[in-house]
Amino acid sequence: MFGLANEVIRLIEKWRPKRWYGTHKELQRDLVEFLKDNLGKGGFGFGTRIPIFTESRIHRVDIQVGEHIGIEIKKDLTRSKTDTLIGQIGRYPFLNIIVVACGIKDENAWEELKEKYQSSGLGFSQKTVTLVRKDKSPKKRRKKKGLFDLDF
Repeated sequence: MFGLANEVIRLIEKWRPKRWYGTHKELQRDLVEFLKDNLGKGGFGFGTRIPIFTESRIHRVDIQVGEHIGIEIKKDLTRSKTDTLIGQIGRYPFLNIIVVACGIKDENAWEELKEKYQSSGLGFSQKTVTLVRKDKSPKKRRKKKGLFDLDF
């Protein structure tokens, strides 16, 4: 289970949305597609297909991977969304909860989450909360080559 959680975290850290979507749902779909395409690849085989659910009616998490991993996506994190998130995390039955912040509008709220969940020494039987930040990355511009910049 911990191996699976680490693989999901690694993939989420690697994930780059195809574009900076306007809605939470579009980010969710993009991440689910990425996980379905990549989970179990790259030398880490699980032997069986890992189920990925969206918006589990029972637990109300954005994405559920297997039985023990819940992923909560927050687009443009604010103080209000942070307060809601803390309550959600407390109610989720998952052993591993991964919070993916896609854009942050309130840096203080993000710092509070980091302080609350990353510095706590949670015991073996308690939840593990991992925070992953995704910022809007600027588009890379190709530098035009001049006559003297040609490769020979």
